[in-house]
Amino acid sequence: MAVHVAHQALRKIEAEGWAKRRKSGYILWVIEDARTLAEDQLRCEPPVVVTIVSPKRNRSADANLIDELADGINEIFPVCSLRTLYIDRERWLGQVSQLLEQESRASRETGFLLRSVPPEIQHFFESSRVPSVVIGDPEPTLKLPFLRQDMTEAGLLAARALLPHGRTIVLCHQDLTGGEVELVRGFSLAAQELDLPGPTPTSLYYHLPEEPDEYFAVLRRLLRGGDRPAGVFAIRPEFALATVKIAAECEVRIPRELQVIGYPTHPMYRFAHPEITSIGIPSIRQLGRQSASLLATCMGGLPAEPSGQILPTEIIERASTLPKGHHASARTPSTDQGA
Repeated sequence: MAVHVAHQALRKIEAEGWAKRRKSGYILWVIEDARTLAEDQLRCEPPVVVTIVSPKRNRSADANLIDELADGINEIFPVCSLRTLYIDRERWLGQVSQLLEQESRASRETGFLLRSVPPEIQHFFESSRVPSVVIGDPEPTLKLPFLRQDMTEAGLLAARALLPHGRTIVLCHQDLTGGEVELVRGFSLAAQELDLPGPTPTSLYYHLPEEPDEYFAVLRRLLRGGDRPAGVFAIRPEFALATVKIAAECEVRIPRELQVIGYPTHPMYRFAHPEITSIGIPSIRQLGRQSASLLATCMGGLPAEPSGQILPTEIIERASTLPKGHHASARTPSTDQGA
């Protein structure tokens, strides 16, 4: 039995090209380029662990989302384990350095998905030479593989839905970076289509602070003020959810008096009342599959040139926006929905 197993193993080694027989036919010799072959195969080896690295601010909005992302990742890497690391902007270097040191001591293959992290963290992972994929907007000089959305298209879809009903603002964080800046281009294209004045970054972007209590207060002032917008495009899920919450508190009716669109796609939008229209990728699970497939290509080492994918963007219409062709000015309180 042992001899039979040994013969099978040797045949497999020979079949995979690791070794060749001499003329006698009895002895296998390891080929000279076995190391190159091993490195090539390692590039497609699955990781033992996939670590999702996200800003600490994402933690509160991640309910259900990580589960859907994990389902997609496990379709590509069925036996790997998944973990998340939420990092502080101020002390991220210590957190990440400690994690990579632990991984080095453990000598195990770990792949990293960098989700919505700032440029300095992207470059740190690139310089550390660990298998990493950026989910979101990569810094322009970065060579890591990435998955990103066309933010101009996202702005165009949002503007087409919101601009016909009045003044629209984009709720964003105080530090506006990356593809979010491209939104104004999409709004400008929609304004041209609708024969409306094009927005400027100053008139379009409405910056909110980092802490929930602080941005709740800002939203209260906004929705109670005399210059309340007719439409809100919130480019963080927690901002969209907070807008619906504060609108209910301020007795602002959604969607009659205020339309709300959230970005990106998020499972929690279905649990709000009214359910929140969103713009983003069609499926979080599909995002998990795509990110895992891209990660598999760099498990043996980072590619020399960046490889990226532009994700599809679509609008998922729910109850926080008016139907197409409906005018917000025709308000009948008895038919208002939600807040």
